[in-house]
Amino acid sequence: MRATSILALVASALALCAVGASAECEGDVPASVLECYEKAYSGRDLESLSGLYADDYLWVAIVPQGAEVLDREQVMESARNMFQHPEVRSVTLSFSGESSVIENEADGTWRIEGVVATLETLYGEVSEAQVARTCATLYVRQNGEGFELFREVTLGNDDCEAWTALGSTN
Repeated sequence: MRATSILALVASALALCAVGASAECEGDVPASVLECYEKAYSGRDLESLSGLYADDYLWVAIVPQGAEVLDREQVMESARNMFQHPEVRSVTLSFSGESSVIENEADGTWRIEGVVATLETLYGEVSEAQVARTCATLYVRQNGEGFELFREVTLGNDDCEAWTALGSTN
């Protein structure tokens, strides 16, 4: 239950980007979205975040009970609530891990897999941040001069090596 709530918070925060594609993430490579995402999220910059998410963005959380799917509007609302909550003192999103960028030559999209996403939220009177980590795969496509996210899939905990090994055995 707590893990699902934390994943929902992560999704909400990650979905903040969903306001509207007003400005894309500029960069030379698809992995540029990682830095743009970190900066926008950690700065609570709704405009920048909105430029990261495609109009058809979906967030999919693979959880023990199955999967939760949230569309752009749902994720955006949740993230906006977190960013604007008066008790939230700071929010930090960071990406790490041994990620791989894989091109889908058929349609000019890429997936960035093996990404450890870490969300740290400090709120209320507590002195230690709440930390949630998950393994993520980000689906990216070119949008004008930059890139945008159109799918985000989070898989359980932050053991991306185990999740990517499972995917490679099929």
